[in-house]
Amino acid sequence: MKTLRSSFFDRCTRTGPHPHPTTHQGTMSGRSGGGAGRCRIENALFRAFSKRTLITLLALPLAACGAGTIVPPATQIQPPPGPPASAFTKQGPLLGTDARHLTQLFGQPRLDIRETTVRKLQFGNGRCVLDAYLYAPARGKEPVVTHVDARSPTGMDVDPAACATALQAK
Repeated sequence: MKTLRSSFFDRCTRTGPHPHPTTHQGTMSGRSGGGAGRCRIENALFRAFSKRTLITLLALPLAACGAGTIVPPATQIQPPPGPPASAFTKQGPLLGTDARHLTQLFGQPRLDIRETTVRKLQFGNGRCVLDAYLYAPARGKEPVVTHVDARSPTGMDVDPAACATALQAK
Protein backbone atom coordinates (compact mmCIF):
# COMPACT_ATOMS: atom_id res chain seq x y z
CA MET A 1 0.00 0.00 0.00
CA LYS A 2 1.44 3.35 -1.00
CA THR A 3 1.51 6.17 1.47
CA LEU A 4 0.26 9.64 0.72
CA ARG A 5 3.81 10.90 0.34
CA SER A 6 4.96 8.12 -1.99
CA SER A 7 1.93 8.42 -4.33
CA PHE A 8 2.40 12.19 -4.40
CA PHE A 9 6.10 11.79 -5.10
CA ASP A 10 5.45 9.31 -7.92
CA ARG A 11 2.86 11.56 -9.55
CA CYS A 12 4.92 14.77 -9.35
CA THR A 13 8.24 13.33 -10.48
CA ARG A 14 6.86 11.34 -13.37
CA THR A 15 7.93 12.53 -16.81
CA GLY A 16 5.42 12.79 -19.56
CA PRO A 17 1.78 13.75 -19.51
CA HIS A 18 -0.27 13.67 -16.35
CA PRO A 19 -2.22 10.42 -15.93
CA HIS A 20 -5.50 12.37 -15.96
CA PRO A 21 -4.92 15.21 -18.44
CA THR A 22 -8.58 16.02 -18.96
CA THR A 23 -9.26 16.71 -15.32
CA HIS A 24 -6.46 19.25 -14.99
CA GLN A 25 -6.84 21.32 -18.11
CA GLY A 26 -7.10 25.00 -17.41
CA THR A 27 -5.91 24.66 -13.82
CA MET A 28 -3.85 27.17 -11.89
CA SER A 29 -0.68 26.36 -13.76
CA GLY A 30 -2.14 27.82 -16.94
CA ARG A 31 -0.73 24.98 -19.02
CA SER A 32 -2.54 22.26 -20.74
CA GLY A 33 -2.11 19.11 -18.65
CA GLY A 34 -1.18 21.23 -15.60
CA GLY A 35 1.24 18.65 -14.20
CA ALA A 36 4.13 20.84 -13.03
CA GLY A 37 2.01 23.66 -11.56
CA ARG A 38 -0.27 21.23 -9.78
CA CYS A 39 2.74 19.44 -8.30
CA ARG A 40 4.10 22.70 -6.95
CA ILE A 41 0.78 23.49 -5.30
CA GLU A 42 0.37 19.95 -3.97
CA ASN A 43 3.96 19.98 -2.72
CA ALA A 44 3.36 23.25 -0.83
CA LEU A 45 0.08 21.93 0.64
CA PHE A 46 1.71 18.66 1.62
CA ARG A 47 4.58 20.44 3.37
CA ALA A 48 2.22 22.83 5.17
CA PHE A 49 -0.04 19.96 6.20
CA SER A 50 2.93 17.91 7.39
CA LYS A 51 4.41 20.76 9.44
CA ARG A 52 1.03 21.67 10.90
CA THR A 53 0.31 18.06 11.78
CA LEU A 54 3.76 17.58 13.28
CA ILE A 55 3.48 20.74 15.38
CA THR A 56 0.02 19.73 16.58
CA LEU A 57 1.15 16.23 17.50
CA LEU A 58 4.16 17.56 19.37
CA ALA A 59 2.08 20.17 21.19
CA LEU A 60 -0.56 17.73 22.45
CA PRO A 61 1.57 16.17 25.21
CA LEU A 62 2.68 19.63 26.31
CA ALA A 63 -0.92 20.79 26.48
CA ALA A 64 -1.76 17.80 28.64
CA CYS A 65 1.04 18.70 31.05
CA GLY A 66 -0.23 22.23 31.43
CA ALA A 67 -3.70 21.19 32.49
CA GLY A 68 -4.28 22.43 36.00
CA THR A 69 -5.41 20.04 38.66
CA ILE A 70 -7.62 21.06 41.51
CA VAL A 71 -6.34 19.97 44.89
CA PRO A 72 -9.16 19.45 47.34
CA PRO A 73 -8.77 21.28 50.63
CA ALA A 74 -7.22 19.22 53.39
CA THR A 75 -9.71 17.85 55.85
CA GLN A 76 -8.97 16.56 59.28
CA ILE A 77 -9.54 12.86 59.44
CA GLN A 78 -11.34 11.70 62.53
CA PRO A 79 -9.89 8.53 64.02
CA PRO A 80 -12.23 5.58 63.87
CA PRO A 81 -14.09 4.97 67.11
CA GLY A 82 -12.86 2.09 69.19
CA PRO A 83 -14.93 -1.03 69.50
CA PRO A 84 -17.67 -0.74 72.08
CA ALA A 85 -17.26 -2.70 75.29
CA SER A 86 -20.36 -4.71 74.42
CA ALA A 87 -18.64 -6.04 71.29
CA PHE A 88 -16.55 -8.39 73.42
CA THR A 89 -18.55 -11.38 74.57
CA LYS A 90 -15.61 -13.09 76.30
CA GLN A 91 -16.20 -13.16 80.03
CA GLY A 92 -13.17 -12.90 82.24
CA PRO A 93 -11.61 -11.12 85.17
CA LEU A 94 -11.63 -7.35 85.11
CA LEU A 95 -13.76 -6.93 81.96
CA GLY A 96 -15.91 -3.81 82.32
CA THR A 97 -13.67 -2.37 85.08
CA ASP A 98 -12.55 1.26 84.82
CA ALA A 99 -8.99 2.61 85.36
CA ARG A 100 -9.78 3.93 88.85
CA HIS A 101 -10.91 0.52 90.06
CA LEU A 102 -7.83 -1.17 88.52
CA THR A 103 -5.57 1.25 90.41
CA GLN A 104 -7.42 0.46 93.66
CA LEU A 105 -6.92 -3.28 93.05
CA PHE A 106 -3.28 -3.35 91.86
CA GLY A 107 -1.72 0.02 92.78
CA GLN A 108 -0.07 2.41 90.34
CA PRO A 109 0.46 0.90 86.86
CA ARG A 110 4.00 0.43 85.48
CA LEU A 111 2.79 1.77 82.14
CA ASP A 112 -0.12 4.05 81.28
CA ILE A 113 -0.27 4.47 77.49
CA ARG A 114 -3.01 6.66 76.01
CA GLU A 115 -3.84 6.77 72.32
CA THR A 116 -6.79 8.31 70.50
CA THR A 117 -9.25 5.48 71.14
CA VAL A 118 -7.49 3.14 73.57
CA ARG A 119 -5.74 3.24 76.91
CA LYS A 120 -3.37 0.48 78.06
CA LEU A 121 -2.50 -0.04 81.72
CA GLN A 122 0.26 -2.48 82.66
CA PHE A 123 0.70 -3.92 86.15
CA GLY A 124 3.47 -6.27 87.28
CA ASN A 125 5.03 -7.74 90.43
CA GLY A 126 7.91 -9.94 89.27
CA ARG A 127 5.72 -13.06 89.02
CA CYS A 128 3.43 -11.91 86.20
CA VAL A 129 2.63 -8.94 83.97
CA LEU A 130 -0.98 -7.92 83.31
CA ASP A 131 -1.96 -5.68 80.38
CA ALA A 132 -5.46 -4.19 80.53
CA TYR A 133 -6.88 -2.47 77.42
CA LEU A 134 -9.60 0.10 78.01
CA TYR A 135 -12.04 1.51 75.42
CA ALA A 136 -14.94 3.90 75.92
CA PRO A 137 -18.24 2.04 75.41
CA ALA A 138 -19.79 5.20 73.91
CA ARG A 139 -18.76 8.76 73.12
CA GLY A 140 -18.24 10.70 76.34
CA LYS A 141 -18.30 7.59 78.55
CA GLU A 142 -15.51 6.42 80.88
CA PRO A 143 -13.22 3.81 79.22
CA VAL A 144 -13.54 0.29 80.61
CA VAL A 145 -11.48 -2.90 80.26
CA THR A 146 -12.40 -4.80 77.11
CA HIS A 147 -9.36 -7.08 76.84
CA VAL A 148 -6.77 -8.47 79.26
CA ASP A 149 -3.43 -10.16 78.51
CA ALA A 150 -1.26 -11.83 81.15
CA ARG A 151 2.23 -13.32 80.88
CA SER A 152 5.16 -14.37 82.98
CA PRO A 153 8.31 -12.20 83.09
CA THR A 154 9.82 -14.57 80.48
CA GLY A 155 6.92 -13.94 78.09
CA MET A 156 4.94 -17.18 78.53
CA ASP A 157 1.14 -16.75 78.55
CA VAL A 158 -0.52 -17.19 81.93
CA ASP A 159 -4.14 -17.18 83.07
CA PRO A 160 -5.33 -13.57 83.56
CA ALA A 161 -7.41 -14.51 86.63
CA ALA A 162 -4.39 -16.15 88.29
CA CYS A 163 -2.21 -13.13 87.45
CA ALA A 164 -4.83 -10.74 88.88
CA THR A 165 -4.91 -12.79 92.10
CA ALA A 166 -1.10 -12.75 92.29
CA LEU A 167 -1.01 -8.97 91.77
CA GLN A 168 -3.52 -8.39 94.59
CA ALA A 169 -1.53 -10.59 96.99
CA LYS A 170 1.66 -8.48 96.67
